[in-house]
Amino acid sequence: MTDSRSELFSLNRLILIDSYRKGAKVEIRLDGHASLNGTNAAGKTSLLRLIPLFYGESPHKMVRGGGVTQSFISHYLPHSTSSIIFEYNRRSQICMAVMHASKSGESVYYRFIDQPFDISRFVDENGGLVDGSDLNRHITKRNEFCSEQITALADYRAIIQNTVRKKEHRGLAGRFAFVGAGSRLAHIEKIVTGMFSREISFHDIKRVIASCIMEDNQSIRLVSNKSEMESWLKEYRAYQAVMSHASRMKVLGESWLRHEEASRQLHGVHTEFLLLLRQHEQGIQAASVLLGDIDTQMRLLEDKTNKMLRETNTAMGLVNGRVESIAGQIDGLERRRDQYVLEKIEDLARLVDQIPEMETSASAMKERETALLGESGNLAARYAGLKNDRTARFHALERDQNALKDPIRAKAEAER
Repeated sequence: MTDSRSELFSLNRLILIDSYRKGAKVEIRLDGHASLNGTNAAGKTSLLRLIPLFYGESPHKMVRGGGVTQSFISHYLPHSTSSIIFEYNRRSQICMAVMHASKSGESVYYRFIDQPFDISRFVDENGGLVDGSDLNRHITKRNEFCSEQITALADYRAIIQNTVRKKEHRGLAGRFAFVGAGSRLAHIEKIVTGMFSREISFHDIKRVIASCIMEDNQSIRLVSNKSEMESWLKEYRAYQAVMSHASRMKVLGESWLRHEEASRQLHGVHTEFLLLLRQHEQGIQAASVLLGDIDTQMRLLEDKTNKMLRETNTAMGLVNGRVESIAGQIDGLERRRDQYVLEKIEDLARLVDQIPEMETSASAMKERETALLGESGNLAARYAGLKNDRTARFHALERDQNALKDPIRAKAEAER
């Protein structure tokens, strides 16, 4: 059966928010094998050298060398919303250790959160990043636990290494220490720092061993027998034999360091070469794609040009036919013009131009005729009236004369 104790405590992720890349979230997985690639000055070393911080290393040691000229806070926590977050497993619980700058920007403060990392825990309702000083209030509003800010590095180190002596921090150590309740990780930050800086000393290892012995609360007993003594003697002689070559080992060590430096530089050159090769291949691929697109566009343009030429030739044929037709019409018009000249069409045209005037004169004469005819009708009516009147008067006189004649005739007849 496989021992799973090593899986009870493990680092999962390192996350930087609004750190040396303003406004960005930088994340690296720490729970397995990881490959960290990038160009020079991309921030690879700046990211990796933060890992010892989780174990309680001093932040100011992280900016020594490596081309960083700023203070730790100016480089890694330049804004009030800047955070360094370590997500880790503690038995079955996923926790976070969060580091941010103080309001004055002069110190690093620490917090523990009993939840896995999620960007929503560091963003307010408006989508803006939460200030480190407001993190406790923001997390508490989510009904999640966030410790008060821990202002002293020694207190944080004691909690994460489970070496707490202050009563008020025992609860935090019980919930967030990176080791079981009965164990300690005193001085582990020195070992981890040495691993990443390659500057670990035997003195640091001795301090860790001494700490483990002192915290075991047991008396030290030396138990030995003849076989063990002989074995120790052999080991001591072997140690002396090895140490006799210390000067050579020093030369070899220096040679190995030079080899490592040359290897590192060669690796950098190799990485840059691979990057240039990849860029070159991508450029060739992009050029090939572009060339294909150009060929396709040229074929489409050629087809379109041929179609336009055919349409243009057809249109030109129609235009030529139309021009010939118009030319024939012009010849006909010229012949008609010559005929009109022979027929004195200009005199006729002048007469035609006088037609409106003649029509106006005729209209006026027609109106005059109508008026005269109207007056003639009136005269005829008056004449008829007068004639009828005179006829009536004649007949009346005639009747009067007859009336006068009748008595005379009757008397004359009577006298006869």
